[in-house]
Amino acid sequence: MKFTSSSSASLALSLATALLAVAPSQAFTDPVAAAKAANNLAYIAGQYATGNLYRYNLVSDNGQLPWNTNVPFIPEAAVNGSMDGGLEELPDIQGMTLNRTFAVQPGAVLPFYQTEGYDATKIERANALNVYITNPQSSSSNADGSPTSDDAARTAKDEVLILGPCWMNEDDHTARAIKSGELYWHQSQWQSGMASRGPGDTQISSYAVMDSFMDALFDKNQFSNLETVVIAGHSMGAQMVQRYSVVKQPAAYDTNITFWFGNPGSYAWLTSSRPNQNNASCANTYDDWARVKNNKQQVVSTFQSRNVHMNYGLLDNGQGDTACAASYQGANHLERGCHFVESVASISGGSLPKTQTANFMPNVSHQDYSMLSYNIPLYRLFEEVPAGASSNRSTAGSGSAKGGGSSTATKGNGSAKSSAESMCKAGMLTDGAGAILSFGMSLL
Repeated sequence: MKFTSSSSASLALSLATALLAVAPSQAFTDPVAAAKAANNLAYIAGQYATGNLYRYNLVSDNGQLPWNTNVPFIPEAAVNGSMDGGLEELPDIQGMTLNRTFAVQPGAVLPFYQTEGYDATKIERANALNVYITNPQSSSSNADGSPTSDDAARTAKDEVLILGPCWMNEDDHTARAIKSGELYWHQSQWQSGMASRGPGDTQISSYAVMDSFMDALFDKNQFSNLETVVIAGHSMGAQMVQRYSVVKQPAAYDTNITFWFGNPGSYAWLTSSRPNQNNASCANTYDDWARVKNNKQQVVSTFQSRNVHMNYGLLDNGQGDTACAASYQGANHLERGCHFVESVASISGGSLPKTQTANFMPNVSHQDYSMLSYNIPLYRLFEEVPAGASSNRSTAGSGSAKGGGSSTATKGNGSAKSSAESMCKAGMLTDGAGAILSFGMSLL
């Protein structure tokens, strides 16, 4: 479809008008209504890759958001290799160290990036960013500072550990980016928890690898002061985080974990019904993911108890996952996401569980850096204490000093609302939070 200048102007006006109907503040009070409003935007429901909505992005894919101008932006890492042929080596990323010693089991190592020079005794928060390293646009900033707001406790840079697991595939193995004894998967099967294809005949689920990461992070002998882990991902990484949030094996520390995902291409659906019954080629198999199908009620109950933040770009009408089963969920990223929000609410008494939220980012299509750099995701990633988490830190907004005993956080879709919403309304980024999150994600 070719747009004339007048039709482009009309589209811009209609988008601007529609965006007001799904302003971030509505998502705090009624995320289900916000999802329905988002699905009514032009070129969303039943459409994909039409309308050229990416033209209305606030910034380019690798540009700094206007309110982040006080935070240095470091370009993506240089990579040898290609999407089609695989990586020839894992790149150097400023501010990060590539760790190639984490053995999930003897002879099976998963490489990952970690904050350079961190002090484990100071770490109170860890962010596991699910980086699809086959086409990284990751970066890191060395800017100093601590985020401050009236509603959030101070988070110092040296208290946050950032981890980026390297989910590599057979192409990377062929191109020699993978060293002897390192794990890899077939294509993108790591995102759905499938077993690895190597090294050798090693078969380990990517979700079992994530379990190993969580066990290590919550080991008090390694991280004595760690309180919170945020598992975050965008796009394909978001597909992994969403699925992992549904089927992760329960552990004692689960209330201290937050799952943050942005713009997944498809979902592990929690019900057998789908919003789009439109593709006969998989009419009998679209609900066949065994991890959910074989124990659905228990899976649903566990998911409803978890701290989950769903995030969507209001311009993201790209198709994403092209599989038949994905088409049953909707035509594009945003439509599927809106339907998923509605679906979760439909089995949770008409609203999202108290520990779960949905937020919508204006003027963003399928952009990882922009999605992560809005105030609301920054608050979720670097300030918020999960609902029910045991904490040695002062609770947000208390004004008390850190330390001196433990407390139980009660934040969630209800009581955490004021802190996140006030950051949204402030319209500006806190310095330290931006500095911490200059490590971005691409094609996740």
